[in-house]
Amino acid sequence: MEPTPAPTMAARLGAFPPLPTGAVPNALGATLQSTLEAARTALHAPGIAAAVIAADHGSWAGAAGTADGATPLDAAAAFGIGSVTKTVVAAEVLRLAASGAIDLDRPIATYLGTDIPTNGATVRQVLGMRSGIGEATADGHTFCDADLAASVSMVQLREALSPDPLFPPGTRFRYTNANYVLAGLLIEAVTGGSVSHALRSGVLAAPGLERLVYQDAERPTGPLAAPFVVLPGVSPVPGPSELLRLGDGFLPARCLAAAAGPAGGMAADPMTLARWGYLLYGGSLLDQASLDRMVEMQDGYGLAAHDHSSVFGVPALGHEGTVPGYVTALLAFPDQALVVAVLVNTNDVDENALIGIAGRLRNAVVGWPGG
Repeated sequence: MEPTPAPTMAARLGAFPPLPTGAVPNALGATLQSTLEAARTALHAPGIAAAVIAADHGSWAGAAGTADGATPLDAAAAFGIGSVTKTVVAAEVLRLAASGAIDLDRPIATYLGTDIPTNGATVRQVLGMRSGIGEATADGHTFCDADLAASVSMVQLREALSPDPLFPPGTRFRYTNANYVLAGLLIEAVTGGSVSHALRSGVLAAPGLERLVYQDAERPTGPLAAPFVVLPGVSPVPGPSELLRLGDGFLPARCLAAAAGPAGGMAADPMTLARWGYLLYGGSLLDQASLDRMVEMQDGYGLAAHDHSSVFGVPALGHEGTVPGYVTALLAFPDQALVVAVLVNTNDVDENALIGIAGRLRNAVVGWPGG
């Protein structure tokens, strides 16, 4: 068992006040909207949307740009959220651990069997990207080359896991999506059902999270932010509306979402995603011990949580995600009980740029009278 790392600045979670029921003051909302519009111009993104939930001020959501190149983007539009999915999957594993169904420090093979390559890693090492397993031998490009509307099963994702480890478990950090394929398989093995069913009856059971959907078992509902996909060296790439049609209305397409699975296949609108962050980091979904485990950081990463405290000089954590056509950032600032979600409908934007935008939105709230 690895020694418990010392808590970092980001380890102050839980005990947020109840979700605010009102909107931020109109003038603050106007400031947040102008901040978002300036960000879209600077990024040259087709569309950008964001949501802020601040315990002391209320909630706000806004959008700028277009959903598809022509239609104005709705602040309630759904986007693919990529690896922010990992926060949901890790939370469910932590919930199951708190119930006694999973021991974080047992080898994950205890639950999955020895026919799946796990490199002898524990559940905790898998969630914390310290398992040493390699990336999968197949990905969305492999699975989806022939049909964007096809589905990809967990069996297919399991069979694509690499049998060749990169390093002994627990010795290094290496971010690989394959870790969260293992986490999804773990959830299925322990609950006896699908990942989507376990999430919906577990950490996603709270009211207000209905539009945080696990694709392709669940379908995103409109309005939708169509994906502007940028793949260097690949031409032609379908336009955003055509990709929605070819992908059966999933984000960015059914096959791509299903191939990302528990590592990155979910979709959400900005306010639902911010609400998820507020409930998760605020302590409404997990007990304090589970939250503490989530933010035991090594190499700046906990259990599906990046520590961004050094960027802002205050406790800050969250996760980012990129899939074809989308980039997302979800950040929580525990000292202010404040959560920000920022989403763009192109993958031609650096995740760090969205972290910066989230910081500017946070600064607007904190600098507001009474903030």
